[in-house]
Amino acid sequence: MKELTRKIVSVLICAFIIAQMLALTGFATGDDSEPNDKITQASSVSVNTTIYGSTKGSWDVDYYKFTLNAPGYISVLFNHDDGNNGHHLMLYSYDGTTAEKIWGYDVYETSLRKETLKCGLSSGTYYLYISGNNKLGTEENTYNFKINYTKASNWESEDNKNIYRADTISIDTIFYGSTMGSDEDFDYYKFTLNKSGYISILLNHDCKSSAYVYLMQYDGERLLNFTVYQNAVTKTSSRIYLNSGTYYILIAGYDSEYNFKVQYASENIQKTTQRTTQKTTPKTTQKPTNPTPSTPKTTKPYSSTVKSTFPSSNKHTEKVTSITYKSFQEPETVKEKDLSTYGDFKYYIENNIIIINNYFGNDSYVEIPETIGGLTVGCIASNAFENTSVEKIKIPDCVTQFGENAFGESNGNDIKIVCEQGSAAQDYAQKNGLDIELTVSNNINIDNSNNTPQSEKNNNKTLIIVFGTAALIILLGILAFLMMRNRKEK
Repeated sequence: MKELTRKIVSVLICAFIIAQMLALTGFATGDDSEPNDKITQASSVSVNTTIYGSTKGSWDVDYYKFTLNAPGYISVLFNHDDGNNGHHLMLYSYDGTTAEKIWGYDVYETSLRKETLKCGLSSGTYYLYISGNNKLGTEENTYNFKINYTKASNWESEDNKNIYRADTISIDTIFYGSTMGSDEDFDYYKFTLNKSGYISILLNHDCKSSAYVYLMQYDGERLLNFTVYQNAVTKTSSRIYLNSGTYYILIAGYDSEYNFKVQYASENIQKTTQRTTQKTTPKTTQKPTNPTPSTPKTTKPYSSTVKSTFPSSNKHTEKVTSITYKSFQEPETVKEKDLSTYGDFKYYIENNIIIINNYFGNDSYVEIPETIGGLTVGCIASNAFENTSVEKIKIPDCVTQFGENAFGESNGNDIKIVCEQGSAAQDYAQKNGLDIELTVSNNINIDNSNNTPQSEKNNNKTLIIVFGTAALIILLGILAFLMMRNRKEK
């Protein structure tokens, strides 16, 4: 009896240890700790450490969170199974109520790995979203990633896409930043002149895309602007005279790293240089006031709504309200206006709204920007894309007005419109017989409930392990009691 009891106890102890190892492997120490398909369930990970995970089934989402104890910059190195599935990565900040997207990247199924650009962040906690839509017949697609972090004090800190979130910089000091993702990104900086004088802006970049630089006051009044084109490594602006006060710099572009410096010279510079660089009487500006973020003078020019063209799932659904487009009547005086250039677009401004007048590039695929220089793009003028090479055009939902024959459809142009479901662009395309490719907003689900099938499966798995472990402990207690009783009887 004694020997049998020992064998039974040994077997149960082994089973108990195995159960604990399974529990720890699947939940406690595993990198992809399910359920983590909501931002409130994000798995905690460390920077500069390789993390392993997988997307399962037809659709899966994994959230991870990491904390930076000091300002610096990060990049994400992502690897996955080649050919099985594409993944979508997004970085968010989250205050417990609202999640704001910082950047987004696609890692296509034909790519084994992807490393993002460096992204400057302040100290705090951030969230990495990874989603995958496995091919039919593929039950699981594994991946691994590493958040590379370097402490630094001379980098921008996202999210600085609004003027009231501008990063403070010093004169004659190099500062680093990046315009993240395939969508146009905006970085605001501010500096203070203690004495009147002349400044110029020196910008260097990696030539991946053109960079657009603006010097302005808080109320949006532009004092200087210049473009560093894709094929140019560096450019210095013309010199401008400024009174003492606080000024703002906006740098806009696509998926590119840069550094810049505000160069200052005292107002004692020779008058001949002043005449050469300014050619006109210096503009006198008063020190701008700095309203609190809750009451800025300018309308917030950039939306923080999370959007994605990545395939949607039942976990990310919302009621879509259709918007009827407005017909745009072009002013008769538009021909007399001095059109501005942004990339391959010509545009002008009416009532603080950007109007795309025409496209003069040679691309077959074109994306309309959401903003230009801090103003919303709200309209596409008549005949803007008539007789162009464009075959497919992506239109953001902020564009609500369209002129007659905006895409040359009356002349037989066959252009496909890529737009959000329920947008004014969809309404225009349907009413004018244009092909449509719909995308759906990928809004974050921050519900604390666990009603999704994947969550239910993971919760069931957790309950099985917990109750199984409890049962084993009870059995061990009973056996120990029997052994002690058996000894006393002997």
